[in-house]
Amino acid sequence: MEDQATDCVTFCANFPDDSEWNKEGDLITPGGRAIASVLVECLIKQGLNVEPEKQHSYYAWLITVRSEKIRMELYLYDLQPWVLICEIKRKWFRKNALEDLHQQVITKLREVLHTDKRFSKVRWATKEELAAEGILKEY
Repeated sequence: MEDQATDCVTFCANFPDDSEWNKEGDLITPGGRAIASVLVECLIKQGLNVEPEKQHSYYAWLITVRSEKIRMELYLYDLQPWVLICEIKRKWFRKNALEDLHQQVITKLREVLHTDKRFSKVRWATKEELAAEGILKEY
């Protein structure tokens, strides 16, 4: 699969800060909901089965794309730059469906991130590359 290794993208985004903090200064809602919403809308317009964005714990937004017996989860992290991690989830191995969904989602994300003027400095990478650069800590 051509883009299998390309499972992350970093980018800058020209959106207002929509993070929310409590009086003690603790993060309640991570920034990026507006970005996640735009990505969901664009993927739906391009024919993919996408669920509305949901807050993932206190630090990210989750976008779920479904196809047959597999799903792809996109995690949007409010880091500098923004980081979107793409992970395939499946109940059992379905190689063709896996390849098709991955290719569709990556292709659609490339189109959105490279054509929408609100996104800039788009760079595709692997989790390992981002970890080596110190952008991701857990991989």
